Amino acid sequence: MALTLGTLVLIVAAWWTSARESGEQAQAPAQPNSVVRGDIGVSAPASLIPEALPSDGSRPSDFSAQEWSTLQAATADAPQPERELARLVSYLRFQKGFAQWQSLQNTPDIAGRHRLAEQLLAQLPERVRQGEMGAGEVTLLQQALLVDLVPDETQRQQRLALVQADVVQAMPAADTSKQAQDEAQRSEYKRREAAIVADYQTRPEAQRNPAQLETALEEARRAVYERAN
Repeated sequence: MALTLGTLVLIVAAWWTSARESGEQAQAPAQPNSVVRGDIGVSAPASLIPEALPSDGSRPSDFSAQEWSTLQAATADAPQPERELARLVSYLRFQKGFAQWQSLQNTPDIAGRHRLAEQLLAQLPERVRQGEMGAGEVTLLQQALLVDLVPDETQRQQRLALVQADVVQAMPAADTSKQAQDEAQRSEYKRREAAIVADYQTRPEAQRNPAQLETALEEARRAVYERAN
């Protein structure tokens, strides 16, 4: 999955750069006689909203038998197999939707492409909520989709600020109690480390043993961190 996401990000980076360089030409409505690709029959799906998996465990209609078998095998040993399977299905639907959005770039179906782009934008907070994408990847995707949707630069930046706010709200809240504990441990260890090193440096040269210093520091580390655990 990580490899697939990496490829997705590289593809969108290349597309976004190309779209920005082409400017108004990329935004001009395509005419039927200007289609240069053979995917004119591709149409945007009505919705990317994750559908509930069949209750009988059967394969969803938008996945091949091989894809479904691979997903079932990948989630069989998960603590909550059904929940993990549903998450992967949702994530892969998003990836398929992105690939389909790209396939529509040089077709007359501008309305369908834009509808699909809006669906992809709406799905990004959930992808962040599930820990599947980081802030950098999401920003790159948002920019690429909005280049297609909003030709005006000022309006595009305003829309970007809105969708980024949605993503920020979806990010997991920081565990402040854990952060405070980690900071307290670091401070305590640094205090002990400074005392040990100061004692070592005040000794005569003949009494300085690097191995003993290393042992003392290791004991201090264990005293601080292992005690807390």
